[in-house]
Amino acid sequence: MVNLDDLFDVMIKLRSAFSGNVDRDMNICFDETACSGFIETDDGYLLTMGSKATISAGVVIAHHKMPLREALGWARQMESEAKGIDKKDAFAIALMKHSGEIRKFLAHWFYDDKNINTINLMKELSFALNGKISDKFIYNLREEFSRLIDSESNIKIDNHAFVSEISRLITRACDRSYRGDGKILACKLGDFYSHLTLRPFDNFMGFLEITNSIAKEII
Repeated sequence: MVNLDDLFDVMIKLRSAFSGNVDRDMNICFDETACSGFIETDDGYLLTMGSKATISAGVVIAHHKMPLREALGWARQMESEAKGIDKKDAFAIALMKHSGEIRKFLAHWFYDDKNINTINLMKELSFALNGKISDKFIYNLREEFSRLIDSESNIKIDNHAFVSEISRLITRACDRSYRGDGKILACKLGDFYSHLTLRPFDNFMGFLEITNSIAKEII
């Protein structure tokens, strides 16, 4: 059990520690050439699974009044769904809103040979949603594209047009001082979307909405 403030850091540190991609101070490094599978400590060395090892994780974010048994059941279900993703090395998050709504998001920890770190992108978006960008862009994005997706949740336009619209909506929703960074973030989000293969639009919206709920600590 972790506080929402610590969730992103706990997740990525668990992933990195499992494969030994950390140093004695728990600094993360996913350069496989620097990973021996051993972590030096004051008392010697800790043996890890090694850089080729991967981890599947399930996360549930629930209201404090939700029965623990039910929350644990959802966490196990999310772990199972993460293990079902092609090539594994993935995580799945379920947001159980107090209203009864459920939002889900499934993704690999990394894409594009680790050039895209999903957790780091969630952290960057979470930071932006705390005063830099209005979350209205998320709702506007869903409304605009909900009629332009097929039965497999693929958007019926090319990725360049989708990225352009994300950029436009973010630019309209962000603080003036953040517009340059907002355009960079929009490109990162578009690139991330292009790597999603499992019900991509629904999954991408789950990514945005769950990150927003974590940023605002609203369940």
